[in-house]
Amino acid sequence: MEINKEEIWKDVVGFEGYYEVSNKGRVRSVDRVIMRSNGFPLPVKGKIMPQYKKWGHSTIPRLYVNFCKDSIRYVRSVSRLVGEAFIPNQENLPQINHKDENPMNNCVENLEWCSNEYNHNYGTRNLRQSLKLRKSIDVFDLNGNFLSHHDSIKEAARIYNCDESSITKVCKNKYRYTNKLVFRYSF
Repeated sequence: MEINKEEIWKDVVGFEGYYEVSNKGRVRSVDRVIMRSNGFPLPVKGKIMPQYKKWGHSTIPRLYVNFCKDSIRYVRSVSRLVGEAFIPNQENLPQINHKDENPMNNCVENLEWCSNEYNHNYGTRNLRQSLKLRKSIDVFDLNGNFLSHHDSIKEAARIYNCDESSITKVCKNKYRYTNKLVFRYSF
């Protein structure tokens, strides 16, 4: 993949004449003249807009930028601004995916339009999610004798032919035991 070294600026969709976004993921306001309430023009010099991290539904932050147009404030995702300005969306797909799985990298070469399902199953997301949710389990008989240790509830359920939700309920003390076995989270 050849990366374009030249920074190209295009109008932000819906904010034409106010703000521009670059193929490198930077956002700037443009030079313009604002009419003051007293009727005199006020020239405003354009500048690179500060971006800030916002977490939303994820544990991984994304970059956002604040806009102001006609005295109304707006908050927009930088990746979406880049996508709307530089990437055609003929299929009218709803989301932007980061190909390198780094939501802080908003270069146009790293972005693509996608469906919700594609975005949620992309790359190593599912593996990272399962590792995060995985809990080690110790198994005991009804007399409290240690039987075995397992790296996940799924593994223990398969070996002892138990339902995963029942093991979870035993671990959370909602059930005392299941299949004549006691399961405990190991720490």
